[in-house]
Amino acid sequence: MTIAVVGGGGVWWNIPMGGDVNPNGYGGFKTTIWLYQDNVAATQTAVALLIQGDAARQGNPVPYTGSIIGIVVVSNEARTAGTLTVDATVAGTVTGLQAVLDGTNTTVKATTQAKDLDTFTAGQLIGCKITTTGTWTPITADIIVGVTIEY
Repeated sequence: MTIAVVGGGGVWWNIPMGGDVNPNGYGGFKTTIWLYQDNVAATQTAVALLIQGDAARQGNPVPYTGSIIGIVVVSNEARTAGTLTVDATVAGTVTGLQAVLDGTNTTVKATTQAKDLDTFTAGQLIGCKITTTGTWTPITADIIVGVTIEY
């Protein structure tokens, strides 16, 4: 289906309303799922992050088939040592799409990829797992992570 935006001078835009994100930035749907961890500890291995405001939920169910297209991590304190890696997950399994805080990216790192590389089906949980090195500091840092999906 296409929606035509019409004005006094004729058709301004034809916007496809399909289920895919159009490479031109219109059509389909994108949304970001936010997760967090307070007081990020050193020496974590693939620990599931929590959904914002929920002390137990480790993923967000999705209503449609789609794919993961981005991940971003933001810390309220700059990394001073070690590394912090966040991995987007589908049904608890890491996808390989990562964002890393390290000596170069100390407070924010975003990574994107083409659609349809890491796919999911309706009802699966989308989430994130964190891994930190034994030297990660500051352990008082709080992070939020956004996993962006398209469907």
